[in-house]
Amino acid sequence: VEKGVNFLLLAADKLPDIQFKIVGDGPQRIHLEKIVADKKMKNVEIAGEKHGQELANFMAGARLLTAPSVWHENAPMSVVEAKAHGKVIVASSTGGISEILPADLLIPPADPSALAKKIKEWFYANPSKIQEFGINLQTESQLENGADNYLKKLLEIYCAL
Repeated sequence: VEKGVNFLLLAADKLPDIQFKIVGDGPQRIHLEKIVADKKMKNVEIAGEKHGQELANFMAGARLLTAPSVWHENAPMSVVEAKAHGKVIVASSTGGISEILPADLLIPPADPSALAKKIKEWFYANPSKIQEFGINLQTESQLENGADNYLKKLLEIYCAL
């Protein structure tokens, strides 16, 4: 519930020409699969849990990613990993997500219409715009989370003790 996948399904229902693949697992999976089956949503696949290289390959094959969370997450791994892989990620402006991503990628939480609109905007954007935006996100991620910056911040903490 807190990841907002139910809102993603509502958005996907408005965008039948866009293929959605939902990665992850949890207590809501059976409920979500039932919604997909009941609504005959041919554009939605619930792919289950992915890790490591399999997850990296999955992300690499995606045109864009989404994190429609309604929970006030600090730094969700899905958003951090998407940036590190240079992927455009449409996400809810909740918790720390709004500090991690630029406003162009954010939507209000729990708003399937806004989510559908933003997904459509980025899905059909010029591929060079998506690539350029992804490169900027990846560069920003490397500067914020790269080994050099991590070491610098860690040494600052140790030196302050």
